Amino acid sequence: MRPVLLITRPEPGATRTAEALQQATGTTFQTVISPLLVMRFRGALPMIGAGDVPVFTSMNGVRAYREGGGPAGRRALAVGDATAAAAREAGLETVSAGGDVEALIALVLRDPPSGRLVHLRGLETRGDLGPRLRAAGLVCDEAVVYEQTSQPLSKAGQAALAGTSPVVTPIFSPRTAAELALYSPANAPVFVAAMSPAVADALSPLAPRRVLIAEAPTAAAMQAATLRLLPEAAALETGGGAE
Repeated sequence: MRPVLLITRPEPGATRTAEALQQATGTTFQTVISPLLVMRFRGALPMIGAGDVPVFTSMNGVRAYREGGGPAGRRALAVGDATAAAAREAGLETVSAGGDVEALIALVLRDPPSGRLVHLRGLETRGDLGPRLRAAGLVCDEAVVYEQTSQPLSKAGQAALAGTSPVVTPIFSPRTAAELALYSPANAPVFVAAMSPAVADALSPLAPRRVLIAEAPTAAAMQAATLRLLPEAAALETGGGAE
């Protein structure tokens, strides 16, 4: 009996997260990848002029930009380092805010661009980026370029929650947390690495045994939190107790 690592974020992030954790830890665990949300592109991109600045608050926005044939060579802004790296791969000269929407807003206000900001976002968004930048006097248009639809937890994922082995799960968004909470109550002891307090709140119906909120809303901080939980879950499995 080994701890189960349950990855529920959308692809390709789910596989990327699982591979990074496998490489970074010596802890033996089972891995179940079962995305609860599926990304769907919403069609053509808006016109992106030579002086416009695309703004990305997720890697999915960057994927939509690439799939839609967005022009390379533009200056762009990204909420975090992973999103910025993806935008650079798409040929954009990207500056990372290194955090969350609050950090991105602060970055923009410190050095407002001369061109139009274009926030390429999902159907559901948090932080009111566009309205807040417009309230500050900046030109910021928004375009919904993708949406995420829910899908059921896989049979393997449901079996993990219904079993007795500890389940460690990194949760990156309140919506994913709410989808997973539909499978409450869990029989297994669940250890959650949460990207934010809002994620932890949305997952409360699952009554997790342990919730560790990442030190920052970044992929690196989420990996660190998950790596911290895996040996705790293993210790519980072997009767060593958990923190």
